[in-house]
Amino acid sequence: MTQTDSSGPDFTALAHQPLVDDDEVRRVEICMMKYTVPEVEVECAAAILRNTDWPFRYVAYDNRLNPANTAKMWNKFVREATCPYVCILDSDAYAPVLRPCWLTRMMRAIDQGADVVLAAANNCGNRQQKRTVAAKDGVIETVTSPWSSFVFLFRKNLPEHFGPFDEEFYAYGPDTEFATRLKLWGGKALLCPDVLFYHVHAATHGKRSDRQAERPFARDLYRAKKAAMITAIDERVTH
Repeated sequence: MTQTDSSGPDFTALAHQPLVDDDEVRRVEICMMKYTVPEVEVECAAAILRNTDWPFRYVAYDNRLNPANTAKMWNKFVREATCPYVCILDSDAYAPVLRPCWLTRMMRAIDQGADVVLAAANNCGNRQQKRTVAAKDGVIETVTSPWSSFVFLFRKNLPEHFGPFDEEFYAYGPDTEFATRLKLWGGKALLCPDVLFYHVHAATHGKRSDRQAERPFARDLYRAKKAAMITAIDERVTH
């Protein structure tokens, strides 16, 4: 059956029109883990849907049946991503209202040769990431110290160059270890301080009863991992 009314749209042609190619439009897969605080997680999702103009695919994974192993989930997100870029965010981080939107700004930063692009937040991250007010529009900074992962953007193939996230960590630590590895191996992380997320600190998996007890484990494991990385680099240099 074909459309005979020439005065309106050609619905037959429209039905046969293919979907846009994700690589061509540089679609970003935005990934979030759901835990047990729906009122916070719903607001996180709503902020993404309201405030994102860049093409994206949104994945909300119900992680309630799993332990809070963030590295395993991040690696799963990357393996299963259908888009050329991946953005992982905490379920208690709210995207700001910006024009151009927050993701457009971060994608502009990744075009400046960044391997990872970070956002700022009101109460989370290293000294560069933690802000009380957003920076001037368009400001981009090179990140000089290990960073926090509440919102970070990268190409899907990033682990092919720098390895996957380290699953020996539990909930805390894989972001710090990866940030250190990225820097030691010659990678580049950029910060968009004009993208200021509102972060409800420890509102989701941070409510775990074992949270404080885990910190010494994550700290000691990170120190051991960092020492091993530096030793390996020194050995390659001397040989």
